[in-house]
Amino acid sequence: MNRKIPSLDGLRAFSIALVILSHLSGTVNAPKIFSSLYIRGCGKLGVFVFFVISGYLITTLLMQEREKTGTISLSNFYVRRALRILPAAYVFTTIMVVLFWKEIPGIEIAGAYLYFQNFVHNGWRLTHLWSLSIEEQFYLVWPAICCAGFIRSRKVAAWTIALSPFVRVACYALGFTDVGRYSFTVADTLATGCLLAMSIPELKRYDRWLLKPITGVIFTVLILVIQGGFASRFPWARKFYESIGVTFMQLAIAGLIYNCVNMKYRLLNWKPVAAIGVLSYSLYLWQEVFLDHTSNAWYTAFPQNLVLAFLAALASYFLVEQPMLKLRSRLSGRAESSRLNAVELPSLGNSQPVVTGVQERS
Repeated sequence: MNRKIPSLDGLRAFSIALVILSHLSGTVNAPKIFSSLYIRGCGKLGVFVFFVISGYLITTLLMQEREKTGTISLSNFYVRRALRILPAAYVFTTIMVVLFWKEIPGIEIAGAYLYFQNFVHNGWRLTHLWSLSIEEQFYLVWPAICCAGFIRSRKVAAWTIALSPFVRVACYALGFTDVGRYSFTVADTLATGCLLAMSIPELKRYDRWLLKPITGVIFTVLILVIQGGFASRFPWARKFYESIGVTFMQLAIAGLIYNCVNMKYRLLNWKPVAAIGVLSYSLYLWQEVFLDHTSNAWYTAFPQNLVLAFLAALASYFLVEQPMLKLRSRLSGRAESSRLNAVELPSLGNSQPVVTGVQERS
């Protein structure tokens, strides 16, 4: 059975839109509005939304697996994640290395293939893979924590959120630059999504306040106001918002996600918007090539750079992502069938074991 969480694709669409608007800044022929500090700073906001969504979705899937089978299979999880993330990223990286090998330092190539790009600060072609590196590092750690039990996992997520502002302040005090690129400084953004997934029963008590259109507007305004701090011309203000303000931003993002997936707004579930959300991973990979503010090439000039970015993303989605998603579906179905045949879940008042299944789609 396919179980798709409403509105997530729509939220992904708006997230990738923020990244694209940000990267249009400085490209040839791009409208001047894209050069404003506010718009230029929206790229990181888009990434934060992706991070919170990832934490929420992965934890939801792990909880569903534990509920249905009584356990969590780390091997199955890593196979599913590898098929979802690695093929498209490796195809992109390989093409970039072949086309621009003279321009890309070896350490950046290694960072892209081995997912430590968030600790590398070189060039433009592969630098955006820093966010994928953080997500991959998260995937290595979080499922194992969840295997120890969701009560303990919830405490880990809560403490991560509480301590991360102090970690960021300490990093600034020690002279770190671009604090928002390190896994140990943005772990709370992913942890916020994890905690959201594990707090659904408690949040439902407040649905009469949380599930109103005005609540969604309040969360959105709060996010945009904090984003203004990130776009400040004053370094001290940026440091304040990047160390402390981001905590409030990610909590507001989590509140907005809860509001949107339960309210099921038409715009977020409108097919053209959802389609962009489905395409968001490939778009994120390929937009950097064409939205290059350091290049004067014809393919990096507006508006053809946008058209070419979408065409490359479509090619990546249909030629790489789709075949891998189909393979993952087949492998997941076989693995789940095998595990459910081996595990009998407690019966609900009858002599027959209750067996249910859920097929991952993300």
